[in-house]
Amino acid sequence: MARLLSRFIGLISLTAALTYFIYDGARSFMNQTVQISSVGSTWENIPKSWLAWLQPVIERLGDVWYRDIQPYFLKQPVWLVLAIVGAVLIWAKEEVSARARRREALHNRVGDLEKTVAELKNAVDPPLQKRLKAIERKLEQMPQMRRVA
Repeated sequence: MARLLSRFIGLISLTAALTYFIYDGARSFMNQTVQISSVGSTWENIPKSWLAWLQPVIERLGDVWYRDIQPYFLKQPVWLVLAIVGAVLIWAKEEVSARARRREALHNRVGDLEKTVAELKNAVDPPLQKRLKAIERKLEQMPQMRRVA
């Protein structure tokens, strides 16, 4: 679910970035000067009631927000910021899915080995089954040999 949400928000962000890029290009073409929408000018057009949930975060960041983030962040083009956010979200989704695939493959191998061991236990004659149980007990006593789930 997190991967789907990450991909969806990333694609929406990239679409919005492309839209702002086209908007800036069309506006620049019509006015015959380069005009780029900054995050600050777009931020001012958002109703204050929509940003009320951000107020506690900004108060907590305080000096860091006003000294380090705000002067640089608010001057950047909107399409660039949205494109970076979208690319990061899509990239994060890919990294999560790659780790999940490796983990799933490992669990599948462990599961296959456990099935093979169970089949071998059933195929072995009773004296060897006793020996296998003794070996299993010894393995359970060794902490480094235990399977970590």
